[in-house]
Amino acid sequence: MLMRAIAAGLVLLLSAGCFPNLAGDTHVETVKRLTSPSGKTDAVLEFVSGGATVGSGYVVLVGPVGFDTARDSNRDKYITGSFSRGKDPAVDIAWTNNTQLTVRCAEFRDLYLNQPSLTIGKETISVDWIKN
Repeated sequence: MLMRAIAAGLVLLLSAGCFPNLAGDTHVETVKRLTSPSGKTDAVLEFVSGGATVGSGYVVLVGPVGFDTARDSNRDKYITGSFSRGKDPAVDIAWTNNTQLTVRCAEFRDLYLNQPSLTIGKETISVDWIKN
């Protein structure tokens, strides 16, 4: 029982970002940030590199205009999806309309869809994942 409690606590700390990466520091780079045509929602494309022993990839977040992806304690609730990929300038995000975001990439390896849509304020944002 004690081991389960310790394991659960460790998972909670790691997911909260208290220990970015036990093998080295995780580097997060904002590749692109776009405000929706309605001006109410931001979409953020981030490249995350974990160093030599951890893979790299992209994370797509959607949140209220101006939300701080690095400091928001609710960061996880804004993640719509993530995928493994080396650094690739062809990965892109674009708003199709007020409530539709498109993510484009040649190949989505290990695509993890956290949320197919997110409600931000009164708008429900849908995300399309399109292979180029």
